[in-house]
Amino acid sequence: MEVGSSEALVLLGRCCQGGYCGFKQSTEEALRWYQKSADAGSSTAMSTIGDLYCCGRGVAWDYAQAMR
Repeated sequence: MEVGSSEALVLLGRCCQGGYCGFKQSTEEALRWYQKSADAGSSTAMSTIGDLYCCGRGVAWDYAQAMR
């Protein structure tokens, strides 16, 4: 995996979301990493963002945002 790859960005998001590997738990920060990864074309990141909004996990429930 290359530094800056979309897969690495998803992993950073997961570390932030769960508070793993010394990261402070923060859904807001995780969402920033997921969005960077999604912008780079990661379908995993796009799906994760959709799940957060669809289920209201750490963010306000927003079905329209989940579908985007």
